[in-house]
Amino acid sequence: MATSASIEDIRAMTRMAGHELTDQQFEDLVAGYRLYEPVLARLPRDLPPSAEPAHVFDPRSFMPEGSRR
Repeated sequence: MATSASIEDIRAMTRMAGHELTDQQFEDLVAGYRLYEPVLARLPRDLPPSAEPAHVFDPRSFMPEGSRR
């Protein structure tokens, strides 16, 4: 798989995140990002937000009846 983010793209993401890295740290970040890109590519992008369990889970449903607010 060809990588989609250029070195400058990764540098821009790093700056937008507010990080100032040494040259060695940046090289390590690029190497790690190259390993992470295939994982990102496999994530489904066509699912509605309601498909995410965190968006539909209501912990109040597990509380005893008398303790609901």
